[in-house]
Amino acid sequence: MHHVLVVPLMYTTLYQCVLCARQRCSKFLDARGWDLPISFLCKLTTFFVAFSLHLFCRYHLPPRIDLPDVQLELPAERPLRPVVERLRTISPQIFLEGSMAGELTLRIDGDGASIRIFYSKLIPRFEDCKTSAEENNNGDNEPARCTIKVDSKKLHACLQWQATMARSVSSAVLCMVENEMLVLHIMLNPGDVGFFTYYVPVHFLSPDQID
Repeated sequence: MHHVLVVPLMYTTLYQCVLCARQRCSKFLDARGWDLPISFLCKLTTFFVAFSLHLFCRYHLPPRIDLPDVQLELPAERPLRPVVERLRTISPQIFLEGSMAGELTLRIDGDGASIRIFYSKLIPRFEDCKTSAEENNNGDNEPARCTIKVDSKKLHACLQWQATMARSVSSAVLCMVENEMLVLHIMLNPGDVGFFTYYVPVHFLSPDQID
């Protein structure tokens, strides 16, 4: 899979790190009037390149998270953005309740009232998920469920693509990791163009809040 949209940003950031390191090194040497041989300067530059690459890989890689409890493909014909846009004016936080049965509920709790919006017949995605298709289809087991709580403004921000570039997206998968992260993975159309991913932190929920 090609990452066309990511590569230019990666090289630009890495170049900036190397350039900054070399400039600081030059100022350090000039201030002391040191005249060093070319071979030493080449080794020093190589060191700064390696160090900059280390910093880039450390701070610019996606966060490490557990496998999702629930993964659902979002319906293109029923976008979440208009709903979240209305809910964020009412409550600063939104609860998302997902099920591998293909169900998603958006909920807000206010003073004396609770609002719920239901999405059904979504496509569960079992790739890299805690629950396999065999376990989910076993009649003895309940479909895996997950409840998370996120800031409504952050959720709305990561759904802006539904208003501006929905036609350029082939699929969008909502991944829910309980008490850890909400991940929104968007594949561009055509598929070899690339993808982009949002990582939205969640609020901690105690067991009684989840039930």
